[in-house]
Amino acid sequence: MGIQVPLKPGGNDDKVHFHRRITNLHSVWDSRLLSNAILDTNSNYSHPLPSRKVEDALKGAIYDPYIRSIVWEGLSQAWKDQVDEWYTCPSTSLTSSFANSDQVPLDRNTMTTETNVRRWDDDFVCPYHWAKPNSRLNCAITFPKELDWPANSTDPHPAPELDTSVYAGKIRKLRVMERLLAQGGIRTAAILNGLFATDDAQGGAFLSHPLF
Repeated sequence: MGIQVPLKPGGNDDKVHFHRRITNLHSVWDSRLLSNAILDTNSNYSHPLPSRKVEDALKGAIYDPYIRSIVWEGLSQAWKDQVDEWYTCPSTSLTSSFANSDQVPLDRNTMTTETNVRRWDDDFVCPYHWAKPNSRLNCAITFPKELDWPANSTDPHPAPELDTSVYAGKIRKLRVMERLLAQGGIRTAAILNGLFATDDAQGGAFLSHPLF
């Protein structure tokens, strides 16, 4: 998932159980939660969506129904009004007419110069800004309280089981994985569109997401 887990290092040293098998927190988020989600996808999504653009992009893979569920339930419904915010960035220019706005449209005409800005963010691509909510997510959900022991503790710490209703069940209920995948996909598509799509295809915007 690559969700910027601020663990040691990346959750690889945090031993847990999943499906009663020993693993680590990084692996749980990289593959095991995702495998569960794919297997649990409603069988209705084995059938094509009424979108030629989506269906033409699918590869006949085992995860196709999962992708359809994210597009249909998430991008077309639950998160429909949030999508534009996912790929916009705060203005980094003190002189920009958008300087007092939380979000700015990603248009070539709004490009500005800023000397006091984080070196990895600009007005168009802002990975630091996009990743900040994930830090809150890590504290609230990703890092289980069973692993929250003092840094200098020498006591033995049993590896907790995470395939439970309290942990994995909550992640599934809140559709955490699906939202992160959708955000990553939309941002990647927007950046690629900004680099390679024609002005006509983008409707004049520097970055634009694909319409479903």
